[in-house]
Amino acid sequence: MRQRRFAPAVAGVMLMTSVVVAPQGPATAAARPDTGAERTRPAQQASPGAGGPVALSTSATEVAMAAGPISVPKGTGPGRNATLTSFALTDRVTLDVNVGSGNLLVRTTDLTLPGIAENELLGSVHNSLFLGSDLHTGSLGPGWRTRTGVDVRLIEADDDSVTYVASDGVVGRFTSTGSGYTAPGEFKATLAADGTGWRLTEHETGRELYFTAAGLLDRVLDRNDNVTDYTYDGSGRLTAVRSARGSAAAREVQVSYANGRIAKIAQTVDGVQARRVEYNYTAAGDLAEICSGTERDVRFEYDTQHRITKIISGVWWNEPGAITTLTYDSAHRVTSVSRLYGTTATEAAVTRFAYPSASQTLVADANTDLSQAVAAVPHTTYTLNGEKRVTRAVDAAGKVRERTYNVHQDVQRSTDALGNESVNTFGANGGQSLTESATATGASVQFSYANAATPTNPTGAYQPSSSQDAQGNTSTHVYNGAGNRLSTADALAAEAKVEYNADGTVAKTIDPGNGTNGTVYTYNADKQLIRATPPTGNSLGVRDYTYDRFGRLRTATDGAGRTTTYEYDLDDRVTKVSYSDGSTAVSYTYDGAGNVYARQDADGYQNFWYDRLNRLVERGATLWYAYDAVGNLIQLSDRRGDTFYTYDVRNLLTAMQAGDGRYTFGYDDEGRRTYTRLSVAQAGPQYVAETRNAYDRSGRLARTTTTRWQRVNGTDTASVVHDVSYCYAKRSGTSACSTAAGDDTGLRQWQTDHHRGGAVTVHSFDGSNRLTRSTNINGRTYDYGYDANGNRQTEKVDGVTVQSLSFNSANQVTTGGFGYDGAGNQTDGGAAQSATYNAGGQTRAVAGSTLHYAGPDQVELSYTQGPSAKDLWWGLKDRNGQSVLQFYQSHDGQWRHIERDGDGNALGHRTADHHYFYVLDGLGSVVGLIDDTGALAGSRTYDPYGKVIATAGGETGHTVLGYAAGLVHGDLTKFGKRWYDAGTGRFTQQDSLNLIGDPAQGNRYAYAGCNPVNYVDPTGQAVCSLVIQTLVYGLGAAAFAAIAAAGGGVILGVAISASTAGGIAAGLTGAGVTAGFLSSIFCD
Repeated sequence: MRQRRFAPAVAGVMLMTSVVVAPQGPATAAARPDTGAERTRPAQQASPGAGGPVALSTSATEVAMAAGPISVPKGTGPGRNATLTSFALTDRVTLDVNVGSGNLLVRTTDLTLPGIAENELLGSVHNSLFLGSDLHTGSLGPGWRTRTGVDVRLIEADDDSVTYVASDGVVGRFTSTGSGYTAPGEFKATLAADGTGWRLTEHETGRELYFTAAGLLDRVLDRNDNVTDYTYDGSGRLTAVRSARGSAAAREVQVSYANGRIAKIAQTVDGVQARRVEYNYTAAGDLAEICSGTERDVRFEYDTQHRITKIISGVWWNEPGAITTLTYDSAHRVTSVSRLYGTTATEAAVTRFAYPSASQTLVADANTDLSQAVAAVPHTTYTLNGEKRVTRAVDAAGKVRERTYNVHQDVQRSTDALGNESVNTFGANGGQSLTESATATGASVQFSYANAATPTNPTGAYQPSSSQDAQGNTSTHVYNGAGNRLSTADALAAEAKVEYNADGTVAKTIDPGNGTNGTVYTYNADKQLIRATPPTGNSLGVRDYTYDRFGRLRTATDGAGRTTTYEYDLDDRVTKVSYSDGSTAVSYTYDGAGNVYARQDADGYQNFWYDRLNRLVERGATLWYAYDAVGNLIQLSDRRGDTFYTYDVRNLLTAMQAGDGRYTFGYDDEGRRTYTRLSVAQAGPQYVAETRNAYDRSGRLARTTTTRWQRVNGTDTASVVHDVSYCYAKRSGTSACSTAAGDDTGLRQWQTDHHRGGAVTVHSFDGSNRLTRSTNINGRTYDYGYDANGNRQTEKVDGVTVQSLSFNSANQVTTGGFGYDGAGNQTDGGAAQSATYNAGGQTRAVAGSTLHYAGPDQVELSYTQGPSAKDLWWGLKDRNGQSVLQFYQSHDGQWRHIERDGDGNALGHRTADHHYFYVLDGLGSVVGLIDDTGALAGSRTYDPYGKVIATAGGETGHTVLGYAAGLVHGDLTKFGKRWYDAGTGRFTQQDSLNLIGDPAQGNRYAYAGCNPVNYVDPTGQAVCSLVIQTLVYGLGAAAFAAIAAAGGGVILGVAISASTAGGIAAGLTGAGVTAGFLSSIFCD
C-alpha cells in the first residue's frame, strides 16, 4: 500500500481560537460499560413538583373536561413553513429557534424502531413557550415531552372543542360543529368521535391516530393498517411502544419510571436488556441528562423558571462536550444562543434575537459586535403575521423578500429581493391540496384530484390523480384500495407498475415495456425484505438481506453472490462494513457528537478532527480549515499554502486570496453570483479572467460570459472566450427569446452562442421530456431515440446513425461487446472495457487502469494506476454531503490544487507556478482554461450527452474536472458514487436508489432523466434540475432562510424509494444503512 503522507508546505495554520475535540478513548478494544447495566443516578426529587400549571392528567380513566380551551402561545413545535434558526448540536440533538415566536425547540433522537411506511422515532422535545402555559409539564419534566406516545394527545374542553398536541409540540384546536369538528390551520386532518375516544386522520399521509377517552394516543395505523401500538399502565403512564416491522425484540421498547418521570426506555432481547436510554432529573424535576446506549450524554441546566440555560452535548469518556448557553426575555422567548468554540466565555459564536413588537423579530448573526444592541448591528428584520409566520424579511444589506400564506400556512405567494413573484394555488379539497405552482416567468406544474374517498382509503381525494408539467405533458396516477400507488403513466403512455402485499409492502415492480416480467420482493414473517428477485432475461442475480437483533440491515448479498456485512453501535451508527471477497473492511470511530473521528479502509487510517461546533478543522494531518463564528470557511491550508476567504454582511463570499492570485465576487439582490474575477499579483492585466452571469426572473441562468485579459504594449486587451444565452420558451422562427408567461416551458429550449457569431442551438424533447434533438452543436446536429423505459437506443449525427443499441428487461445493453455481472455492473462495452468490481460495488479496473478508493463507495477515488495515473486528495463535504476533490497529482508529476468557493464550487486550479481559471458552461462543465497571463491555456467541447468531441491545450489533459463538473478518468466521468459513460449516455452501474412507480426515474442506468441539457446528477443518485430550482413552492433557498450550523455523520445504503407527490413508500428502513424507503435526496 502506498504511503499518503507528506510534509505540509506551511509551518502552521490559524484556527481562530477553536478547541479541537479529539476522542481520547482507548485505541484498542478495552472493556466498555455493560450497555444493559443501570447507571447510578443523581439524587432525585421526592415528588415531581409542579413548577407551574399542569393541565394533563396521568390517569387512564376519562378526565373531566377543561373549563375552557387550554392556553398555549402560538409558534411551538416545527409548524408548517415556520422559519427556524437551526443548530445541530450532535448527530442526535438539534436546537431550533422559531424566528416568529422566539420558541426554543430542542429535539433528541433516542431510539428508533423499524417501521414499514416509516420508522418509529422515540425521543424527547422541549418547547420553551410551554413553560407557564397549560402544557407546562410533560412526561419528561417542565417544558419537555415525548416525541410520540404519551405526550401526543387530545384535550377536550367544556365547549366541546378538542386541542391536539401533536408530535414535537405543534398545537391546534379542533372546534365542534355539533356533528363533527373543524380543523385548525395547523393540521390538514379530520377529527371524529370513535366510540368513547377519537380518531384523527391525516390527509397527506393517510395515517389514522386513535385516542382513548382520556386523550391518550392508543395506536397509529398507516394507510395499510400496520399498527404502532402504545401501552399504558393503570395510571396512564406509557409502558411500551410496539412498531410494525422486525422481530418481537426489534419492534418493541419498554418504558420505566422513577419518581413520576420517565427514567428509561429499553429494548430486551432473549430476556436480557440489550440497550437502553436513561433520563436523569434535578431535584427541581428538570430533565438533567439523557444518556444514550453508547454512554454519550447530553446534559441540561436551568434557571428557576425551568428554562434551559446551558446544554452540554457530546459528553463521552473524557470528552467534556460542547457548551451551548441560552438567554430569554420574560415571555420565555430566546434572546441569545451562545456556542462555545474555545475555552473561555468570550470565545463563542453568539446568535442574538430581539422582539421590538409582537409582529417583528430582529436577528443578528454571530459575526456582529456583541457590545452593541441587535438593532445597532447588521441584522435581519422579520415581520410576522398573527400565526407567527414570517411575511417579510429584510436582510442585513436591506434586501426585502415577502410571503403570503393561506389558512393552512401553505405559502401562496413568494416575492424575491428583486420583486419577482412565484405563486402557489391550493384549489382542491377546501384549499388543502396544491393544484398549481407557477414561477415568476410563468412556468407551472399542475395537479388534479379526481379520486373519491372510500372506506378503505378515506384520504383518497387528497391524492393527485394526474399531474401536468411545465411543458404540458400529463401523467396519470392510479391507486389501490388502500391508497398505494399502483401505476404512473406518462404522456407517451409509458407505465411503471407496482403490486403490493396486504400490509403495503411492495410485492412486485414492473418497468414500462416489460409486460408482467418484474422484480419480485420476498419478506419474512417479521415483514423484513429478505430477497429481491429480478425480472428474467438479463444478467441480474437474486439479492438477499438479513437483519440484526434491532432490525438493522446486517448483510446484503448482491446478485453476483458477494456479501457485505454491516456492524453498528448501540446508537445505530455504522461502525464497520466488511466484504466476503476479501476486500479491505471499512471501520469508523465516532466522537461524542457523532462525527466520524477516524476511518480505517483500503487507503489506510485517517483522522477527522472537529471543533466544538462540529466543524471539520483537520483531516489526515495534512489538510486544515478555519471558520468564522457563523461557520463560513475563512481559511484552507494544505501543501499549496493558504487560501483565505472574506464575506460580506449577508455571509456571501466577496474575495478569496489564493497565494498571489485573488478571486473576487459580485451578487445581485437575491444573492446569486453575478461575477467571478481572477487577478494575479504580477506584471500583467488588472484582471486575468472574469465570468459574468445573468438570471431571468425565476432565478435561472439566462446568460454566462467569460472574458480574458492580456496586457499588450501596456494596454489590457479583452477577449471573450465563452458567451452563451439560454431561452426557456420554444424557438419561433428567428424571433428573440419570448418572455411571455404562457411561453415558458421550464426547459432550456434553445441557446445562442454569441462567441460563435450568434449560432443558435435548438433542443427538442419528447412527451417524457427526454432530449430528442440538439441542432448546431459546434456545427453538428444530434438526434436521439429511446425505448419506453428511457434507454437511449439510437444516436444520429447530421442524420447519420452512429450508434444503435438494444436492451434487455433490466435495461442492460445487449448489443455485441457489452456485458454485465450478476450485480448489474457493466463489465465490458463502451468506455467500460474489461471492467472488474469488488463486493462493495467499487470499479477496481477498467480500460487498462486500476482504481483505488477510500471509504465504502466510489466518492473518494484515492489513486489510479496505469494510463494517466493520478493521486487524489479529498477535503470538505459539499452541500450534497459528498467530499470534494481538494488537490491531485497528475501523470506529469505536478500537484494541482483546486480553488473552490465556500460552498465547494470549483473556480480553477493552481500549480507551483501558475493559476488557471475555469471557463464553465451552463451545466458547470469545464469548457476552457485561462492562465495567469490571460492566455487561453486549453479548451474542451462536448456533445449534448457530455462526450468530449474536441480538446485543445496541454493543460486540458491534466484537468480532472470536466463535463458537468464530474471527475474525468479516460472516457469515463465520475459523478459522486457512480461512473458515467458519455458515449452511451448511461451509468456503468445501477443506481443504488430504486425509484419505483415512476417511468421517468425507473431506469437505474439512465443519466439525468435522458435530458442532459437541463439536468445533472452530481451525486450519481438523483436527477437535479438546473432550470426549475424554485418551481414547486417557489421560495428560493435564501428568501427566508435562518442561520444554520450542521454536524457530520455517515450515511450508507441502498434504497427502494418514492417518486412524485403522493408517492410510494415501500420496503424497509434501517438506521445508518437504508434498505427501504428513502424520502429524498438533496442536490445543489
